Amino acid sequence: MSELITNAAVLREAKKPLSFEELTIDTPQAGEVRIKLRSCGVCHTDYSLAKGILDHQPIPSVLGHEGSGVIIDVGPGVSNVKKGDHVVMAPIAPCGQCSRCLNQEGAYCEREEVRGWGILPDGRTPLKDKNGDGVAIGFNTGFYSDYSVVPSTAVAKIPKDVSFEIASLLGCAVVSGYGAVVNTAALQVGHSILIVGLGGVGLSAVMAAKLRGAYPIIGVDTNNERRELGMEIGCDQVMSAEDFNNINLSDFNGGFDSIIEASGAVPAIEKCMSLLRRHGICVYVGAAESTYELKIPHLELVATGKRLSGCLTGEVRPAVDLANLAKLYSAGRLPLDIFISNRRPLDELELAFDDLEKGIGLRTLIVWPEK
Repeated sequence: MSELITNAAVLREAKKPLSFEELTIDTPQAGEVRIKLRSCGVCHTDYSLAKGILDHQPIPSVLGHEGSGVIIDVGPGVSNVKKGDHVVMAPIAPCGQCSRCLNQEGAYCEREEVRGWGILPDGRTPLKDKNGDGVAIGFNTGFYSDYSVVPSTAVAKIPKDVSFEIASLLGCAVVSGYGAVVNTAALQVGHSILIVGLGGVGLSAVMAAKLRGAYPIIGVDTNNERRELGMEIGCDQVMSAEDFNNINLSDFNGGFDSIIEASGAVPAIEKCMSLLRRHGICVYVGAAESTYELKIPHLELVATGKRLSGCLTGEVRPAVDLANLAKLYSAGRLPLDIFISNRRPLDELELAFDDLEKGIGLRTLIVWPEK
């Protein structure tokens, strides 16, 4: 194994155009794998970082965290995957040793260096620019690049009948929505659920709610096309923003058992808790601006038992959840093909961000041809 040259989209300053550069990428070290990217979703979080709406990643960095590809090299001690395997990657690489990981809560791994701050668990970045300076890997992944080096604990093998394009969706959008319903809200058969924001995450939550036997499933979005998709894949009713603002809870047994807030829109974030039934749970998945602070009347929680929970990447357990989602897709239980609205090469990433900003389609994928 030796270092490789990788073409990458580098964020050198927020709110400025991306820089497309040739970088050097390391060989994988102990517990790591090197992957040839084949597909990477353009996620709203990457857009928000590039545009300065969020600011929790180091700069310069290579963003991109919703990827799939082929393992081309493995480091010492890797046993869960091998060269040639098709894999999907999660943005979280649990250490497997801290108390959270040992409790099957690896999404909240207590080792700071595995929580998306631009470096690998050993403290290094595998990327260097032409001057020999390190370039961070956003979300510990850095998938807007031909190649990536990640910990093996972040990858899951996928069947070869699942396309790379579908597999890339599993790593963030799908598992974030699905996991918010299944892992965080622990939705039960017959429970009512309100899903606010019908993008990739919200629609994945709809699919999960349908699989769990929820009723009714209510979806909310400002976009009519997305509301129609919501009805197509499992919503019993959909609402516009105006409908949502004027919702009559008496039509829904006084409130909802579970609410998934996937829009990140402040007015929706602030309204959701008031729509819960007693002891209901509201799961916040959508990301507002970094400076936003949510205020909730204390007695509303104490007197009603209402619960509020954040949810990071669906509380994903890569080896379990990603593999299971791939199986559900193969079995025809998750209609994920509807998500893919466009495909672009890496050098059109800025155009993909433009698509996202304008609300065009659900998911643009950055794709690499097979060579």
